[in-house]
Amino acid sequence: MKNIIKNKFLPISINLDKIRDHRHIEIPIKLIIGKRYFEYNISFVIENYMLIVVALFLGAVALYGSWGETQSTYIKNLWVQIGQETPFELWKKMEEKQALTFASASIFSDNQNEESATMQLMKLTSSNSDNQNSPKKDIKNGLPIFVHSVADYDNLASLAKSENMMEEFMIQKQIRITKALIENKASRLDQLNDSILLVMNRDISRMFMDLVLKNLNAPAHVWAYFADTIHLRKIETALMEQVKYNVPVSIKLAQSALETAYGSRVIHNNYFGIKDKNRTGEKTITTEYFTAEEASMNQDIILTQKPFIKKGTVLYECKVQDYFSQYKSAWQSFRGHSEFLSTHKRYAPLFTKGKNYEDWANKIGSERTGGVGYATSPLYGELLKKIIKRYQLHLLDH
Repeated sequence: MKNIIKNKFLPISINLDKIRDHRHIEIPIKLIIGKRYFEYNISFVIENYMLIVVALFLGAVALYGSWGETQSTYIKNLWVQIGQETPFELWKKMEEKQALTFASASIFSDNQNEESATMQLMKLTSSNSDNQNSPKKDIKNGLPIFVHSVADYDNLASLAKSENMMEEFMIQKQIRITKALIENKASRLDQLNDSILLVMNRDISRMFMDLVLKNLNAPAHVWAYFADTIHLRKIETALMEQVKYNVPVSIKLAQSALETAYGSRVIHNNYFGIKDKNRTGEKTITTEYFTAEEASMNQDIILTQKPFIKKGTVLYECKVQDYFSQYKSAWQSFRGHSEFLSTHKRYAPLFTKGKNYEDWANKIGSERTGGVGYATSPLYGELLKKIIKRYQLHLLDH
């Protein structure tokens, strides 16, 4: 009785061990209200059957006090004090997880019976999100602002260190950019030659890994993807491409991570799911989202299809075989992505958004959601924003 009431409802301690005889009972009761502590000893004579009534009454009071709407704020504050997570936060996370299971995006797949890479990516992301400090807001006065759940308060030192490291990264990044411009008497980064940019961007890339990604406790497969220097220095390359083609680093990195499930599905060095309009080479299985009419028109490439409902709109999630661009190296894929976006009229509206990653993510997705149609998935932009926020990739944009 004592453990049930204390751990599940209110911090009330009731001890019924001090029974002097069958009629005389002494009940010590301990209460914590706010920051105050109370202890009472109640002694009275009672018939045996009334003991059951009293116990039930006290249980009902504890239940009402714990779960009643009027006590929710008090309970939450109490759990903060003792460093535990409230049931309210757990429910919220469960709801977010359930909502996430509906998400998917256009991505490669080697086998039509195999689970899509997008769904695998979402599971990897959601499985780690419960134990991470994800930012709720992005930038204020040029620096990251975080809103944390009560569960985070048991590790305030680590939390403060993480935020300080991100602030330090932003400061050091700006110092290096300003220094490069002043030393070379330039007003814009695109006026610097490649060798100077390479040194500066390699330094910024290394700082991001050390000051940001490490302190976000990125999962091993994510760390390996961004830290890989065998196939390509991805962060450094994205920084170079940002200067030359004005594609935000956060968007380029998030797209490459999403389209390849953090490097687990890279076919012919194609990191961005760009299709081959010349229809040459080998066909690759991927996932597309069609309306009923579009599905009817594309039956020649559709292998399987099933209904997909998003906000009352019925689409069909289809496994299709199509031609995708092939590249000789990972670097060529990153350069091809920059040229693909900057030279096609369809994607011109993206470049009117500056470097705001949320505007880019909202605009780059499906035409059905108001985007320019890079992908057919209605959730493409939301998945990009989730990756960017989770790993603070927008700190690299400038």
